[in-house]
Amino acid sequence: MEAQGSGEPVGGLMRLEDKTQIVYKCGRCGAEFTAAELELMPTIKCLYCGYRILYKTRPPGSKLIKAV
Repeated sequence: MEAQGSGEPVGGLMRLEDKTQIVYKCGRCGAEFTAAELELMPTIKCLYCGYRILYKTRPPGSKLIKAV
């Protein structure tokens, strides 16, 4: 279900394809997992050690911005 003309999902819901691309990293053990795997847990915490601080990793690559 998408808003007309915007291409954005309604209500902030993400498609499954989008969730498999987002990677989170545990602040304690360094384990990495996807947002789809994280949804299996009842609370937001590491799947392996239970630590509650997760970092969203940045996609590889860099942006090149032309200086003014």
